[in-house]
Amino acid sequence: MSLDRVPKQPFVDPVGNAPNDLLVLLAGSHGFRTTPPGPHRSSVMTIPRQRILAGLAVLLASAALTAALSTPLYGMMINESLDASKFGTVNQKDTICAALGCGPTAAVNSFVYLQNMFPDVYQNPLVPAGQGIAVADLLSGKTLMNTGNQGTPLGDFILGKMAYIESQAKGVTKYEAQMSTQWEAPPGHPNEAKKPSFLSDNTFPTVAFLATELKAKEDVEILVQRRVGGAGHYVTVTGLMFDTDSGMGKISYVDPNDPVLANGTVKVSESAITRGPEGNRPIVLTDLIIDGSVTNIIGAVAESPVPEPTTLLLWGTTVAGLALARWRQARRKQQQ
Repeated sequence: MSLDRVPKQPFVDPVGNAPNDLLVLLAGSHGFRTTPPGPHRSSVMTIPRQRILAGLAVLLASAALTAALSTPLYGMMINESLDASKFGTVNQKDTICAALGCGPTAAVNSFVYLQNMFPDVYQNPLVPAGQGIAVADLLSGKTLMNTGNQGTPLGDFILGKMAYIESQAKGVTKYEAQMSTQWEAPPGHPNEAKKPSFLSDNTFPTVAFLATELKAKEDVEILVQRRVGGAGHYVTVTGLMFDTDSGMGKISYVDPNDPVLANGTVKVSESAITRGPEGNRPIVLTDLIIDGSVTNIIGAVAESPVPEPTTLLLWGTTVAGLALARWRQARRKQQQ
């Protein structure tokens, strides 16, 4: 078990998202003719109206799909999972940091998922065949995750993981992260002093965040810490079930300290979870015990191809809707 030590910091409730205005895009440069000439005034006015109505229909459809694929609502059962067979099975005990290498090892097992799930994107493998331990050892170095006698600090984990992915497949990956503490530039990364734009700090990872990332087929690593503070451990998430009414559920994951079954396949571990009162408590894993204490999720890091699969779906829906509107408009012109 790793002994990653992370200081406690107060929780700050995150702010909401700004909406997008697609109507301007849909209307484009067509505009409206306020005084159409000639006897066909009504037909001239009908085309812009139909175009806008078609655009609004696409907007509503996209909004509905976005809502279905985004933050889960209260009063529902969340059930999201990834294909566990696509994850790696590297054991931290086989790495250069046998006792403290859970961070680099969890990252390697998630890299394997990414390249198995999206082979067309990661044509240059993030983890070449048979090189999982070597990649974990590389990640633990000072220029990447800086794993030391206190384990892997979360800031180093985030920057090191991103740096390695970009070195292997530049510009094709999207990142998201939440951490309970305030961002501090890791000393091992002097050129990366600024907080990454995708990171929400002073924010305990939420059920909504985890469910949204899993729904988008992103791989997610979490850092858990003893509820009373002190030692922590990284694992790679494979699934989440949660009842938003009761505030209880379970999380499944690949544990880098025990990642493989006797038959050589991926071992999926599970822990019951509870959510404390809103605004001041993290997600608690009641079955993932470190030194006799239940654990809290204090960090979560996710990545997927750019654009992520759900973004492609939304884009395709919008384009199809606009194409249909144009086809109908052209057909009406031919019938006039």
